Amino acid sequence: MELVTPGLGLIFWKTVAFAFVLIILKKYAWKPILKSIAEREREIADARQKAQQIDLELSNLEDLKARKIAEVELLCNQIVAKAKTEAQEIIENEKIRSIEDAAIILANAKRSVDEMKNAALQQMKGQVAALSLEMAEKLLYEELKDKENSNKLVNHLLDKAIPN
Repeated sequence: MELVTPGLGLIFWKTVAFAFVLIILKKYAWKPILKSIAEREREIADARQKAQQIDLELSNLEDLKARKIAEVELLCNQIVAKAKTEAQEIIENEKIRSIEDAAIILANAKRSVDEMKNAALQQMKGQVAALSLEMAEKLLYEELKDKENSNKLVNHLLDKAIPN
């Protein structure tokens, strides 16, 4: 049982050794340990404060970003609306111009058709006149073959030309 119950001398020497270690630790190690713990607490507090400051700046930046995005979207919508309006105006102007061009082309075509028609009529009149002269020449030639018929025709034409 001696192993379980320590002797009085052992307890004394263990207490003396513990006190000696405690005094040495207090004199040489306790202040640096407390100093490093205090420094670590200060660093944690500073880091926490910086994190809060960064978080605040980040939220401000997010607000700014949201405002800028809204401004850009508004500007984009305005640009798109303006482009649509300009495109519609261009389309309307081109429609009007194409209608005017078509009217001009149609008028030119009508004028060209009328000119061709008049030219064809003039050509037909010339051909009819040439045919008429040719027929009259052949008729007169047949009529004037005979001297008596030619004298009658000349007298008849003179009577008509000179009224009495």
